[in-house]
Amino acid sequence: MLPHGLTDNTYGIATRLPWGVDFGDGVSRHPTQVYESIFALGLFAFLCRMLFRPHRVGDVFRAFMVSYSTWRLAIDFLKPEIRFVGLSAIQRACAGMLAYHARDIRRWIETDAALAIKPANDAFGAPGSRHAS
Repeated sequence: MLPHGLTDNTYGIATRLPWGVDFGDGVSRHPTQVYESIFALGLFAFLCRMLFRPHRVGDVFRAFMVSYSTWRLAIDFLKPEIRFVGLSAIQRACAGMLAYHARDIRRWIETDAALAIKPANDAFGAPGSRHAS
C-alpha cells in the first residue's frame, strides 16, 4: 500500500518555483504529494522520539492529531480546493481539531516555558542541581 501522499489526485496550485512539477497538464504545480511525504517522515521521527521521553498517557496521539491538523490546515492553501470564507472543508475540520486540542496545546507551551526558566544544574550543588543534597 502506498502512502496517501503518493496516490493523492489533488495536485498543488500553479507555481514558478524551480521544483514545480508538470503532472501532464502543461502547468508547473506544487508537488504537494512530495511535501506531505516529507512531512510524514518528519512527524514519524518526532513521535518516535516523543515515545521515549516522559509524557502523559495519550500525548503522543494528541501530538499526532495537532501536528497533522496544523499541517493540513497549512498545506491545503497550496491545493485547488472549493473554499467557503477562505477555507476548504478539510481545513475547517482541522481548525475544529485544533480548537478541540487547545487545552493540550496550552499545557505543552506552559510546560516548555516552565522548563526553559528552570535553574540550570551546576557541578557545585547549587539549587536546582542534581548534586544538591
